[in-house]
Amino acid sequence: MQERITEVLLTKKSRGGIPIALIFPNDYTSAVANLGFNATFVALEKYGFSCERFFYSNGEVRSIEGNKNLRNFKIWAFSVSFELDVLNIFDIFSNLNVEPLSYKRKGNPFVIFGGCVASRIYNIVRFMPIDEVEKRISCALKYTDKVGLIGASVSDYPKLMDLLIWLKERVRYLSVSSLRVDAITVELLKVLAALGDREITLAPEGGTQHTRDVLRKELTADDISMAVKNVKSAGLKRVKLYFIYGLPEEKMEDLDGIIETAKMVKDYGIIPYVSLNPLEKSWEGNLSWRYIDISWKDSIFDELKISKEG
Repeated sequence: MQERITEVLLTKKSRGGIPIALIFPNDYTSAVANLGFNATFVALEKYGFSCERFFYSNGEVRSIEGNKNLRNFKIWAFSVSFELDVLNIFDIFSNLNVEPLSYKRKGNPFVIFGGCVASRIYNIVRFMPIDEVEKRISCALKYTDKVGLIGASVSDYPKLMDLLIWLKERVRYLSVSSLRVDAITVELLKVLAALGDREITLAPEGGTQHTRDVLRKELTADDISMAVKNVKSAGLKRVKLYFIYGLPEEKMEDLDGIIETAKMVKDYGIIPYVSLNPLEKSWEGNLSWRYIDISWKDSIFDELKISKEG
């Protein structure tokens, strides 16, 4: 049974505008918790569209607001946040017998894609003024005393420490999205700990320098080690580590490097939670790779005795 979440929309839904289907090609909980998806909904409503939100689960596209049929909408707008959601998009077209190629579809429906591309479209970094951030948070604090800071790179925000100090007097609990490994300081972590954050998320993405270089992740083993030392000094107890695997150039030592990185975190007395994310889902169709994939992942959890996440 699909879990339902109580939503509070800080906007008035328009009526009589051009109907548009806003589709999140993943499950309900991921859809309603996605800020980009919700911000797009608010923007479409603001500019006069009558927007219906849809999500995808167990091979079925379902509307959030009511029992609407996606086929009745002439405009489909997809919000894509994860690489593997692209595969779900193809499933949606196939299940509804809609041609995925635009020149064959001839605009019926008219399809829009947006999302998983900040580094490509925002070549000039733009930071929101801190007074505007505080204004928006103050509005949200009428409904909750918990705040989450999410962005392409929260730790790059030049007024982050000022914002955290401002939040200390106003919120009961604060969490932040993944921070740049080389931007983590003891001072920053101590403020987050004082605001109730007991877990920090790091994204080494690769277990070896070879993998990080292929992914263009400008991090060294020393950068990762220093970040973990700072986590330890700040008194945090848990670290979530994001890794990507399945690169064409990948070798077994690259996979073993993930285990070694997690072990290094554990050696500092910090609990590592490992999130493993395949780059190519289609590789699972290859039986030889699938065997290596499963046996190797199981070895991580056996060796480190950590829970399976991601």
